[in-house]
Amino acid sequence: MTTEGFINQSERNEIGFQITCQIGALLRTLSRERDQDSSHFEDLLGATLPRLLQLNDAATAIFSDENAFADDSVKACVYGEAHNV
Repeated sequence: MTTEGFINQSERNEIGFQITCQIGALLRTLSRERDQDSSHFEDLLGATLPRLLQLNDAATAIFSDENAFADDSVKACVYGEAHNV
């Protein structure tokens, strides 16, 4: 991150990669549960949907606004839960 609070292109790419990995992991989990015709699929979907929407919002912010990370909130969303996927 630069001193002005903006992220550089390399950091933007890394965060984008992290978002993509997390979304992919969540979708694979949902797909696996659906394929197993699990009774837990709807519960898992309900629990997962807010995180998918949060990651979608983070991706939208990072790629649409250079100032999106001035307060680090989106980056914290991505990195703060990166290991919980």
